[in-house]
Amino acid sequence: MSAERYAPGRFLRRMGAVSEPAMRDALWRECLTTIDADHAVTLLEALFVDLDRGDVDARLAWLSLLRVGESLRGGRLGLDIYVAARVRGATRVQGLFVEPPPARQPGPETGLRAPLDPEREVTLGERRAWARRPDRATLERLMADTDPGVVRNILGNPRLTEADVVRIASRRPTTAAVLLEIFQHPRWGRRLQVVEALVFNPYTPVDLACGLVAWLDASVARQVAHSPSVHALVREEARRREGRSREEAAEIELE
Repeated sequence: MSAERYAPGRFLRRMGAVSEPAMRDALWRECLTTIDADHAVTLLEALFVDLDRGDVDARLAWLSLLRVGESLRGGRLGLDIYVAARVRGATRVQGLFVEPPPARQPGPETGLRAPLDPEREVTLGERRAWARRPDRATLERLMADTDPGVVRNILGNPRLTEADVVRIASRRPTTAAVLLEIFQHPRWGRRLQVVEALVFNPYTPVDLACGLVAWLDASVARQVAHSPSVHALVREEARRREGRSREEAAEIELE
């Protein structure tokens, strides 16, 4: 029964019919914990095929899978799927479950840059609480904070704008934890300009940056493909995306 329920075509259509990101995430977890590793590889390869065709539903399913994959990597389930993918030579599926180091690693200087109180050291609890305040001046200072809890509260602050989120996502140096908070946010993580900033940031985890390339416009993918600051694997994925765009354009001309 599970083989039929989670057949690639049927399952991906179900994913496309679900409107809520949290529900798509839950479907992926249910699926990947129900089927065996070999079936999972078949399903994920089918997703890559649809993704390469530019299918909109596949892009939504892919974005959800990236969120879920963060929790699977390093666990028994992720390892089983990785091994099955390696046996079958499914290199793109393998890439979902390995984590190469980013193009740049944060150094000891990475951290809060602007003092919030010149008279004393502000505690982490205070910073997290102040991140919820509608005070624009404090919010500006906290945008350089690298504590994931502070960043999470900033992202939920009603005074925050998309331009602010792009600034945080573009900041260098930064940490993977900050960038993952942005990606996982239900509102900001799907904004195209934010996605672009994450892809271009050399501190973004490589697997996440590669996964987000699928969302880029062809012109932006071309820039990524030739950007020396991003990881070589991200450039490779961008070249693949750029190649698909050229093929699509050729098909349109032939029609």
